[in-house]
Amino acid sequence: LPDSTLAFYLDILPMDDALELREELGPERFDALLEVIPKDDAQEIRRLLSYPERSVARYMTEDFFDVEPDDQMENVIADIRLAPEGKYETVNDIYVLSEDKNLLGVFSLRQAIRALPTESARDLMITDVISVHATDAAEDAARLVARYGFYAMPVLDERGRMLGIFTVDDAQEIMSEADTEDV
Repeated sequence: LPDSTLAFYLDILPMDDALELREELGPERFDALLEVIPKDDAQEIRRLLSYPERSVARYMTEDFFDVEPDDQMENVIADIRLAPEGKYETVNDIYVLSEDKNLLGVFSLRQAIRALPTESARDLMITDVISVHATDAAEDAARLVARYGFYAMPVLDERGRMLGIFTVDDAQEIMSEADTEDV
């Protein structure tokens, strides 16, 4: 395929899937394509490439929905409603972050819809959140997603700041590959 076509797909693919193109194209051609796509997307791909090869961070997406502890549900629902299509990988879970992006808690979209409009994220969130660190093995993270039946799992850096989410579709793919390897 010509570079213009590949750059188009590189730009629209979820970033973790775009990384897989690197194996097919080779590092030189892939790096050249990064110069053609929008800078924000290229930076996100480079950030993901900076993590160890089989780490969960290589599979995470940075497109998750987060709110501040004092945000009221009427505003949260309005933000979701007004967000452009495809802005978030999933909004099943809403992550509550501090000003410095530390994960404080999580609540479900269902809880947000059922809550009173004036209730805050702090009122709804659970604080005992199961998460993984960016450098954890992707297979271990996939097993946690399967064990708890999550749609997504928060990925944190060493300071507890939320970097992204690891989604169930990636977990299923990793588990399938691991099971095939085992056989």
